[in-house]
Amino acid sequence: NQKLEDSLRVNLTKSFLNNNLTINTGILYESLLYGIDYSYSLFNIGLHSYKLKSYNGTKERKYELNVALTW
Repeated sequence: NQKLEDSLRVNLTKSFLNNNLTINTGILYESLLYGIDYSYSLFNIGLHSYKLKSYNGTKERKYELNVALTW
């Protein structure tokens, strides 16, 4: 069980290759957030990493992989 606190999220994003590749970084839950997104035809793929504070107060790094079909 994790308790999510109110937090400020700040993002910085830079796009490359006709906006198909996006690199982003920022702050989420008082920790560094970073990730990469790639769009190709109908597919969007993203890999992101961030830290969350667990119930006992320690921070755990989380990794998130997203694959989406868009039209």
